[in-house]
Amino acid sequence: MLAGDAEKVQAFAFTIIFPITFTSSAFVVVDTMPGWLQARSDVNPVTHLSDALRGLPLGGAVAEPVLWSLVWAAGVALVFYPLAMRAYRAKVSGAEGFVGRCRPPRQVTLVSGASPPLAMPRDDGERVRRSASTSGRGGRSPGWAKRLGPG
Repeated sequence: MLAGDAEKVQAFAFTIIFPITFTSSAFVVVDTMPGWLQARSDVNPVTHLSDALRGLPLGGAVAEPVLWSLVWAAGVALVFYPLAMRAYRAKVSGAEGFVGRCRPPRQVTLVSGASPPLAMPRDDGERVRRSASTSGRGGRSPGWAKRLGPG
């Protein structure tokens, strides 16, 4: 909603997930970390999840890491679900808010008698109808687009 496309969302999510993952116990044993990083790793949600997944096949403690993983998942949902719904409602209703920076959806004007896949919006205000055949056979003109004029 706030980002223009999926690539921006992925890049932003990567900058958040990368340090969280590498400061967890997923790759390194916590006892070998410096003291300040051990404290950070003990409250890291990825540490709890990796400890739970590690405990399942090895027969270690599973209940506490699974519980903490579920607490973290519920906490993230409680924080971000209302924010996402607020952004969605503002986008759908057209209300200005923190979502006001989003660009409006493109308006598609259909050519009379054309189905939606054959009508394409143009930036210069002209409507263009795409013919079903691009080869120019069947008595059609050799061009694949017919200009219909502005608006």
